Amino acid sequence: MLFQKKVESFTGDLENLEGEPVDKLEVPDNSSKEDLVSSNMKDKEEYLADILGMTDIDSIKDKIDIEQDLSIIDSTSKEIPTTNYKLYIERFANGELKGIRNIIIDTVGEKVILVGKIITIGKNNNIEKIGSTSIWKKGEKKYFTRRIKNYQILNGNLKNDIFQIKNNKLSESDNNNILENYAIQPTLTSLAAENKSANQIFNNGDDDHMYTLHTHYIDLDPKDKTEYGYKIGCYQVGHNLNNTQKRKFLGIVRNSPDSELGYGEVYSDMRFLGQGGELEEEKNEPINFLSEIPKQAEEVQEPVIKYFEPKEGNENTIVRIVGNGLDKLEYICFRDVKVKILKKQKRIIIENGEKVSYQEYIVKPPTLKELDRECWQSYEPYKVLVWGYFEGTGKQIRSSEKGDPDTKMYKYMTRSTCPESNKAMRKYKKDLVPSISN
Repeated sequence: MLFQKKVESFTGDLENLEGEPVDKLEVPDNSSKEDLVSSNMKDKEEYLADILGMTDIDSIKDKIDIEQDLSIIDSTSKEIPTTNYKLYIERFANGELKGIRNIIIDTVGEKVILVGKIITIGKNNNIEKIGSTSIWKKGEKKYFTRRIKNYQILNGNLKNDIFQIKNNKLSESDNNNILENYAIQPTLTSLAAENKSANQIFNNGDDDHMYTLHTHYIDLDPKDKTEYGYKIGCYQVGHNLNNTQKRKFLGIVRNSPDSELGYGEVYSDMRFLGQGGELEEEKNEPINFLSEIPKQAEEVQEPVIKYFEPKEGNENTIVRIVGNGLDKLEYICFRDVKVKILKKQKRIIIENGEKVSYQEYIVKPPTLKELDRECWQSYEPYKVLVWGYFEGTGKQIRSSEKGDPDTKMYKYMTRSTCPESNKAMRKYKKDLVPSISN
């Protein structure tokens, strides 16, 4: 996109003219509805399907907004080590966490962060963090209104149309308008009329590095005798920049002091009509993108269930089974009842300081009726063994967790009420459908 700015009573050497310092982000005095932006519904549904195991999404999605790969530095927030993210999302969405304005789900650190002060995107305490997702109640997700220089933005389609930034503030709706109507489409390499080497453009002796040239004309009003300075802003397109890894790989830093529009854009030096000068080639620092890609777990001859979670719940609890080679299991059982696999996905685990990618299966426990344990005459909760059948071998694969044997069991924390009299109990048992008992 092309920016122009009126030159204010300037006399001196144009070649040595320095630009103004970039204004820092400031909290707006009066926030408007334009500053509140909802999350993309598709991204939100996909995220909730992953966290909630594809259940109860409809009752939650319209109550919250999210921002992925965003956390904050806040000494007043409270961290809770847990992987029961579903519980906290539901309680937050339903207003059961009094005094909490945001929650942050950290799937890498396996914790939930409760935040008392509302998170504003673009504030200095924001940090980009893979695996962390900030959640707001619907309508409370908020961005800084960005204070920028008093530029005019020229229409890229040779129309006599100028977008004037008002009061040095740029709202989210202004951002969208600029991207849609004022961006200049670059020349595709395959359609470029001319390609030149770095040596021809920068005189640096490099004939191997080729550049595509783009020529663009702007519509100037011959009646306007005002002197303007011009500069070009470039930003990345054609990529789904939905996480930190992709943006970092492309060198994009959103909401940095140098990104006035918040796209992670870069700018040319300011130039004036008729001004020339040598071009300077920018050198990009290499980024070790591969270091953030988790390595795959070692291949195994037979399936391994590392663990499952949670260890207790009810018939509607979503259980996550994490392991390696889970695709070699013919089926998964709770006691002797096969369960349906709702979803297959990946789980990143930190091992010896490295991120390792394991398989994760999401299942739903059988009901107490399916287990023939609606009436359980004991003060102890009913427990069942969780295991998988290694296809073609007859082997029963259990959790490899060490220590307490109960780590291999799932505990039901709810039960039905048994009949009080022995006669009623006998009739109750007679009416039950026969099944294999534990």
